[in-house]
Amino acid sequence: MDPGGQDQQEDSGGVSPGDNNSPSMMNMLDEGGLTDVTTQQAGFFPPSISQLNPQTSHPPLRSHDSGEDAQSLHSGVGSIRDFIAVGQISLADAQRLFDLYMEQLDYFVYKIGGRWRTLDALRARSPILTASILTVAALHDAASNHIYPICNRELRRLISASIFDRRVNRDHLRALCVASYWLSDVSWTLSGMAIRRATEINLSGNYQRVLAEGSEDAADCLRLWYNLFICDKNLSTLYSRQSLVCEDASIQGWEEFLKTPLSTDDDKRLMSQVSLHLILTSVHELFGPDNGVSIPPAFSTQIAHYSRQLDHWVGVWSTALKSCSSTIGDFPAKNALIYYQFSKLYLFSHVFRGLANKDPIPVPLREAASGAIAAATNIIELVLQEPDIAASLRGMPTYVHAMVCFACVFLLKLAAKRQDGLVEAGFVGELASRLVAQFRSIQAGKWHLAHLMADGLEKSAASLLGSSAGEGLETSTGSALGKGGSGGIMGDPGLEDASSMSFGLYSDPNASPFQGSLPSGYGGVGGSGPGSGMQSMHNPIQSPDLTFGPQSFFEFSAAPPGPGNDPFGFP
Repeated sequence: MDPGGQDQQEDSGGVSPGDNNSPSMMNMLDEGGLTDVTTQQAGFFPPSISQLNPQTSHPPLRSHDSGEDAQSLHSGVGSIRDFIAVGQISLADAQRLFDLYMEQLDYFVYKIGGRWRTLDALRARSPILTASILTVAALHDAASNHIYPICNRELRRLISASIFDRRVNRDHLRALCVASYWLSDVSWTLSGMAIRRATEINLSGNYQRVLAEGSEDAADCLRLWYNLFICDKNLSTLYSRQSLVCEDASIQGWEEFLKTPLSTDDDKRLMSQVSLHLILTSVHELFGPDNGVSIPPAFSTQIAHYSRQLDHWVGVWSTALKSCSSTIGDFPAKNALIYYQFSKLYLFSHVFRGLANKDPIPVPLREAASGAIAAATNIIELVLQEPDIAASLRGMPTYVHAMVCFACVFLLKLAAKRQDGLVEAGFVGELASRLVAQFRSIQAGKWHLAHLMADGLEKSAASLLGSSAGEGLETSTGSALGKGGSGGIMGDPGLEDASSMSFGLYSDPNASPFQGSLPSGYGGVGGSGPGSGMQSMHNPIQSPDLTFGPQSFFEFSAAPPGPGNDPFGFP
């Protein structure tokens, strides 16, 4: 047994892109105890590039032989060389953060990060996974504001150093996946990196190994693949971009995985998300990328069809997940309910695409418009009134906070811009006020996304609804949210589009300054106006500007938006 209490198992995900995968080479490797999922494929197939280029022909290495992760599991804690050993953070702080992640956070990502059960085992096995877990934990700990920048900097250093490393292992992918769930400023980048590496080593091929062999090792790889799929789909929704993962047999066949003796209650929760995203993929394909054109009224039939599919999904999983053992009450079933509302909002909000402020909603689409408003309201009410959701809000991945924020902004802009009385301004203002208070009550680090969004929502409501509806949302003079200040959102009531404002979304003190604009709906609403966004702490490690942009919920931007940008009108 290893220091973490697990058998030493070879990592089937350790084949590099340059490996010689010819049948003869793979047979020789199998004799040495290394098996890649590609060996299960029979028959002739074209030669790989590694057969044509001798310089890239290297045999795959065992998972614990890869670069900086190659420290021996049997070498003892004293020989570990990492940022804890050199005193950048104390061992006591590292242990506290490790315990926080394992006991309170890993559950939210289906326990994908908790393969190693002790800090010593984790440090000996994977410095990059150590840095990822401690960074995420520090983000969620109000007493670790001074530690988060150190952990975050170390994580970025290790990721940067591994960019051109041809050898990857499972814990490297695990580290990228954990960071993708919670570090909003780098989630898109890290998710893409992890998916590319996972496809290079055919991680999804472990699906057949699970079914044929019942391999626990293959099941661990497959769970990691499913997590990467979920990250990819969540981010493609937020960024309004094409997803990277194709829905192969491993994705389509999720039910077969659940039938195996290897499946657990955590796998049920994981598969509930996989099945949900299969529905949402069809929704995305129906509407396509935003080109500023309103959707045809004839789409009402397809919208109703996907709405029924979502109704069926929540009916199945809200019941199935009640049987899951949980350390946090009825959270699994309640979590299915809030994701159901997220999905309804995503589906129905497309009816506002391409509509000007005064354009009437086509009659066939009015029911969907009402459904979008109901879903957005239900999302906020769940966060405010459902104890299991409210108690879990601190640890949920940033996708949840972003969607809750979007629901609130969606209602705010409907109340402020539409003239058809779909939403009552006073009611929305009161909801926004309560949501801001809820976000601010979360006991987490100051760079936690909920804290940043609280400042943004406060200013947004005051700007959009005016003093009458936003009296309870006045910004204190110390919050630095005024024009030219730093800390979150800036609204300029003098703009033609009162929704034009800058929004800073970094949960990272080491990131570059950025500006942006709040969205009013999926796929092409909101605007870009002049103003100053959130000024982050400077550090030599920079990342792309991440903004709420005019063409997506989140948007990478090469340069901050300015007065020259053409504003997009709210529907």
